[in-house]
Amino acid sequence: SSAACSYVQDARRGNRVLKVIASKKADGYCGYWMQIVDFKATTKTYVDITPYKYFTFMVRGAKGREDFTIQSADRIWTIKEDSVPIGEVEKYLKKGITTNWREVVIPIEEFTGVEKSEMASFTFNFLTPGDYTVFFDDFAFKTDPAVNVPRKSASTAATAAKPFDRAMWVWNPEYYLDAAPRKGLIAFCKEKGIKILYTQ
Repeated sequence: SSAACSYVQDARRGNRVLKVIASKKADGYCGYWMQIVDFKATTKTYVDITPYKYFTFMVRGAKGREDFTIQSADRIWTIKEDSVPIGEVEKYLKKGITTNWREVVIPIEEFTGVEKSEMASFTFNFLTPGDYTVFFDDFAFKTDPAVNVPRKSASTAATAAKPFDRAMWVWNPEYYLDAAPRKGLIAFCKEKGIKILYTQ
């Protein structure tokens, strides 16, 4: 299983949007992990979402009927290198994802099993085998779902254009203590342009 992300221009939104390409096989984790904390900082500042009532984002699929589970993690779950399911995206979109842009609105009260004053990340986890291409935009916390997200400025768009460093989770790092598997992993990372490895 594998997943890759990039920013692409979307004519209908009028700005660059997040594109996630996922290929879920029978085995292996497949998802997009979005952190809202600077994990490189010496002192991490977690996000308090208790003043808000909703987590929202815009989404569309390349084909329609794409599905994934939305998960969240607070400080403790981040230490465990795991997250807690909130629900499948179809729960929040009548008739599911289509090829048109639609807004997902998730009540904050449905974030169970996490400390809402210390939020760290969100995950979009593709659980059903298949190939998916999904586009995202305008992630936001809101007090009212009717509030519009401010449109991106030119400076924001320029920042978004910065390319990602490709990263990958390694779930069984002990396997790569032997020379042969380790060489294979290094060769794979060079081939795919992966610069960062996270270990479980």
